[in-house]
Amino acid sequence: MAEVKSTSYTLPSGFDGERKFWIKAIASPGIYSDTPTFVSTVVAQPQNANLILARDEQALGFPGTKHFASVVSVNGRNALRMSTGAQTAEYLFEVDLVSPIRAQNTLLNSLGASVDDRTTWLEANFPWSSDAARRQWAYDGAIANVDARFQIAREDALQAGEVYGWRLNGSTAGLGNPVSSQAAGVAYAAGRYGDGLMVKDTTRVAWSVNIPSVFHTSFWFIPSEVTTCVIWAALGPAGSLLVRYDATTGAFFLEDQLSRRVSVPFGVSATDRVCIGVCQTATERRLFVGRMGGDVESASSAFAPIGAFTSLRLY
Repeated sequence: MAEVKSTSYTLPSGFDGERKFWIKAIASPGIYSDTPTFVSTVVAQPQNANLILARDEQALGFPGTKHFASVVSVNGRNALRMSTGAQTAEYLFEVDLVSPIRAQNTLLNSLGASVDDRTTWLEANFPWSSDAARRQWAYDGAIANVDARFQIAREDALQAGEVYGWRLNGSTAGLGNPVSSQAAGVAYAAGRYGDGLMVKDTTRVAWSVNIPSVFHTSFWFIPSEVTTCVIWAALGPAGSLLVRYDATTGAFFLEDQLSRRVSVPFGVSATDRVCIGVCQTATERRLFVGRMGGDVESASSAFAPIGAFTSLRLY
């Protein structure tokens, strides 16, 4: 038996046996409570304490999602190389334990990086006074910025206030039970965090939904070529909202059935990673456009809600 003069008592994880506590409140002047209380507790035993998952992405050829990076061979080994002119690059891969595991998580990684110059002596045949000759003798690579980041993903479930959600990672199914109404010419390609839907001229993907008149949503758009197109559309009995890109003017715009527009000038190039946000409040309509690792632009207009939407399509 021991006296604990605190409001908490800690036992190591995995400590066997049942513990019985005789609890009696004592005020700071030494005044005791009249009635003590007995409490029994058992420390939960950890499960799967020795489960180990190892991944060697280099040996696998870096099959995950790559942004502004490619796989090259260096001394017979696979390596990730940042694209020329890129300010940042990412490589993402998922670790799936198949079923839920209750255990302490320990993540370890081994990562190496080096500055790489693609110019060889055979290619260095430019005139001494040319622009090409004004380059640095050795590039300043920010090796300290190369790091590994780990994130434990939340369960695939809608959070409070969310109505629908889609990953489009090899499937058109979504969270919130949207009903597929069209699925023609479906194909997938690398997206922001995994594979995404590849929308071509013949692609027709749509769902029957019930989206309220006041809502907000966001999604990623990666053009394989820059052209005037419809990216996203929501339709209902009272009207529609469409997100388009005009390649002639270099602008994204959010347009309703009355041709009222919220326009955001934002030039893009092929393979840009663009995040688009649409927001309809009770008094205002907004459009947000941002480039991965770059600038964010937005615009708004005082447009009232159109009404609920019953169809969502990506063409």
